[in-house]
Amino acid sequence: MDDSPTIPKHTPLVRMRSVGKVFTTKKVETQALADINLVLERGEYLRVEGPSGCGKSTLLSLMGLLDQVSFGDYDGALALLRDALDETSLTAVEFALLSGSLANTYQGANDPANARKHYLAALEKSADLDVAHQNRLWRGLATAALQQGDHEDVIAIIGQWRERVAEPSPDVHQLLAYVHFQLGDQNLAIAEGERYADLLRNAGETVPASFARFLERVRRPKGEASDLPTSEL
Repeated sequence: MDDSPTIPKHTPLVRMRSVGKVFTTKKVETQALADINLVLERGEYLRVEGPSGCGKSTLLSLMGLLDQVSFGDYDGALALLRDALDETSLTAVEFALLSGSLANTYQGANDPANARKHYLAALEKSADLDVAHQNRLWRGLATAALQQGDHEDVIAIIGQWRERVAEPSPDVHQLLAYVHFQLGDQNLAIAEGERYADLLRNAGETVPASFARFLERVRRPKGEASDLPTSEL
């Protein structure tokens, strides 16, 4: 089963051509943005700087599909996924797969809030998906919550994951190791991390090198493990 819509491989995440945004009230018309030309490729990071009122938030809202452009052209992978989700003829499975793909795209763009919204939408329609796809959606939702620092939400999400999926993946233990480490419970982090590593080895899989480094450092005496960089998580 394919887990993403057909989008050309080299389609950028966001592409804007001469984009502008105008806010209109009964008394005044305000041009917030004009002649924006931008290409953001998949995997790229973008930092927007400028003085208060220059249109930073407006630009980000347009890029994240939270608002519509007033003029110009906006396309790219995000727009294609959004348009596909607008198709009323989609089955529940198709909607879940497309929503999951859109959530993955937002997560790749370092936007966990929108990722969570679309993972939740996908999970509402995921009953007929196979276990592997369900596990991916739950992992994505929990990872997005972890990115936001919502530790209690991560634990709650994993609890629902275990209840609703017939065979939860070993990833539940990996994520619990991360969240317990961030909560300062070194012993639980080690226990969950070792459980994750054991499950992978028993299945004939290799423990990811980044997680092996994480587990090695978490095993250090308290105080020495606290310098773990967030990039390891």
